[in-house]
Amino acid sequence: EADGDDVLVSLSGPTTVVEGEVAEDYTVSLTAEAQTDVTVTFTYAGEATNGQDYTGVASVVIPAGSQSVDFDIATLDDGLLENNEQFTITISGVTGGGFEGLEIDTNADDVTTTITEDTDNPDTVLASIDGPGTVVEGEETGNYTITLTEAPLTDVTVNLTYTGTATNGEDYTGVASVTILAGQTSANFTIQTTDDVYGEGTESLIVTIDSLSGGSFENLEIDDANDSVTTNISDEADPDTVTVSIDGPTTVVEGEVAEDYTVTLSAPAETDVIVQLEYSGTATDGSDYIRCHAGHYPSWAVQCRF
Repeated sequence: EADGDDVLVSLSGPTTVVEGEVAEDYTVSLTAEAQTDVTVTFTYAGEATNGQDYTGVASVVIPAGSQSVDFDIATLDDGLLENNEQFTITISGVTGGGFEGLEIDTNADDVTTTITEDTDNPDTVLASIDGPGTVVEGEETGNYTITLTEAPLTDVTVNLTYTGTATNGEDYTGVASVTILAGQTSANFTIQTTDDVYGEGTESLIVTIDSLSGGSFENLEIDDANDSVTTNISDEADPDTVTVSIDGPTTVVEGEVAEDYTVTLSAPAETDVIVQLEYSGTATDGSDYIRCHAGHYPSWAVQCRF
């Protein structure tokens, strides 16, 4: 218990500071001049977190011959919309000084400082995308990555759009949206391309960030310089083969029409296909039958009857 000869140590300081600025002029004071150095240690509490919202000072030294010392605490600027947060710095221990008695002044042993948001100049968090430049038709792409410049407090939904010469739903299956989880700064996804039989050459697939929501940021925007990725879909080295087949009636009565010979493709045609026919057997063309010279497939047809 302190008596009349005890020297008291107390703390004073600022009650508010704007996020990202320095809280200046915390002062540790003695009621008498120190004969030797006095070390004063601190603890921290409150809604704000030491190391995330501010950088706490663990201890200070009042030099011999002095009665006080000042120190500052730097707050950390981030893009999170946290509203006002408080931290309390408390004197937790004192040693040295060469006094008969040295005690903490329990009526002035702590300071509570409120960190306020800079609402006039909100910090902006940017979302960007990168990904593979090429993929072979029929294969799955490598990872596309959506990245935030700061981890969010809540999940962030990233909506995507698709353009280019390749067609979503025909040449590939696009991913509509991606979620970046709270506390994470990125999320990956892949796109499955579609293998077909057409000689289309290289087609482009452009993935673009369309919109963003969530995260509890002061401000969340798309990085215009990195908002899209172009991936070229190339035909495979070993081409797919389309087959042509024919079936039809096995008998016909002389003088009647042999109907419904059908020539079939194993895939729809993109352009017209002409199938040349040859005839053989004991019956003679022109005497016993009149042949059809060719089957003509219109574009996108799979069958031709004659």
